[in-house]
Amino acid sequence: MPWLGIRHAGRYVCKTPDYVRAAIDRGEITAYRPRNQEHARWVVHTDDLDRWVRSWECSKKKSAAQRQLDGGRAGWVPCGEDNT
Repeated sequence: MPWLGIRHAGRYVCKTPDYVRAAIDRGEITAYRPRNQEHARWVVHTDDLDRWVRSWECSKKKSAAQRQLDGGRAGWVPCGEDNT
């Protein structure tokens, strides 16, 4: 289902509805509501949620190949860096 209410959008990205609302208020996520319907609920498209999640600062666990290059040390590398 590509359109989600705020509560389900929170579940989709493993965040609380309040966290999602705050991101909408900051302009990080686009939310939609039918025109001329003030009391209609806001909905978010999953493509917008996916884009938002991909924008987060994150780290990925090192791959076996990366650990071998690092002398066997385990750890994490920032997203966007080559971890192969």
